[in-house]
Amino acid sequence: MTVGETSSYPTVKPAWAAPLSRPDAYLSLLDGKGEEITTVSDPNTLPGESLESVKEELRRRYLTATIDEIKSAKFEYGTTY
Repeated sequence: MTVGETSSYPTVKPAWAAPLSRPDAYLSLLDGKGEEITTVSDPNTLPGESLESVKEELRRRYLTATIDEIKSAKFEYGTTY
């Protein structure tokens, strides 16, 4: 990634800045050391090819499970199992 004519970053990693409260906003771009380069408030404003690359990397970074069915639940001592 190149920022203006002053800075270039050979390795850039995308990460959500607020993955739980704002899951599709505030994308943080990190350098190879994990330090923040910049934050993109709306990732959908990125150019098409960049947006696709970011989405693919985020899919790899954030593996999430999907619950298809809950067969039973039990509440005991303030905890649900």
